[in-house]
Amino acid sequence: MADEESFEAGQEEQHGDDNEARKAMEDAKKLRLEKQQQEMEEYEEMRREAREKEAQEIQELRERRERRKAEREAEEVRLAELRAQEEARRKAEEEVRKRKKAEEEARIKEEKERKKREAEERLKKSKKPNFVITKRSDSEKGSGGPERGV
Repeated sequence: MADEESFEAGQEEQHGDDNEARKAMEDAKKLRLEKQQQEMEEYEEMRREAREKEAQEIQELRERRERRKAEREAEEVRLAELRAQEEARRKAEEEVRKRKKAEEEARIKEEKERKKREAEERLKKSKKPNFVITKRSDSEKGSGGPERGV
């Protein structure tokens, strides 16, 4: 019986060692899992911060794009107004040139008409032909000019 008691005591001692070893392994596993969980939380926090930063950068880029778009549209409107003003100024200048040209042509035409009327009035007043037809005498016919019909 002494053998049986020593065997049982050895078994209990061994069983106690197994429990302690198992408990130590479970504790180590628990610590390892806690450490992994903590690292995972830190990693997720880091990724969340990175995503937030990226989202903020994207939002800033969108805002800048919208601001530039608005600036381009405003510039487009301003340039359209300038073009319209330039076109109006150019048309006004063209109208002035056309008017001056028409006035000059009318003045020249009137001047020609006036000169023509004056010339017609001079001709009416003089009632004389502007050339004189004279008959030559027989003596003039023979001496001065080319002979005809002889």
